[in-house]
Amino acid sequence: MRRYQPVIAASVARIARQYGVVTRAAVEDIIQEVFVRLCDHNCKVLREFRDEREDGLYAFLKVVSANVARDRCQATAALKRGGGKVITLSAEAGSVPEAGKCEDRLELRLLMDAIEGALARAPGGASAARDRSVFWLHYRQGFTAREIAAISAFQLTAKGVESLLLRLVRHVRAELAAAGPGDRGEGSGAPKPFV
Repeated sequence: MRRYQPVIAASVARIARQYGVVTRAAVEDIIQEVFVRLCDHNCKVLREFRDEREDGLYAFLKVVSANVARDRCQATAALKRGGGKVITLSAEAGSVPEAGKCEDRLELRLLMDAIEGALARAPGGASAARDRSVFWLHYRQGFTAREIAAISAFQLTAKGVESLLLRLVRHVRAELAAAGPGDRGEGSGAPKPFV
């Protein structure tokens, strides 16, 4: 630790400054996290490291430290911006009922039809189908924004997914509010029932 701690600390401090993390306690926590990462699984990362260069281990530790610091700072920044919060669609005062808790499955089906109809009327142009897929992956399948962004076909970043979901939620809420409780799922724009 005496030999490599300065290298790790310098790398972590550099990344932390880039993200605006300036408290000594936060930097120390990240440094400890680097050591934990290096010691995981009986120091597997260090045991498997192979490099013939004299300074190879220093370079390796700098990269690992920077990656851990970057991940931690990004996660902290995401939480400050509202990452991890679940946006709920609301139908009047209540939220969308879950399939297992819905007393009347017909009510749930009508609500899903109304949501699908609102999504079909959402502005999106050529990306409308992609937008609906992203919406349902998040709200029906439980995918996170990061998991959806990892699907290369969508060509979105995690921030782009969050922005898209927020825009669609606002649109669906406005459509449901305008339709009123008795009009959900009905009308010329309503598609076939979503299963």
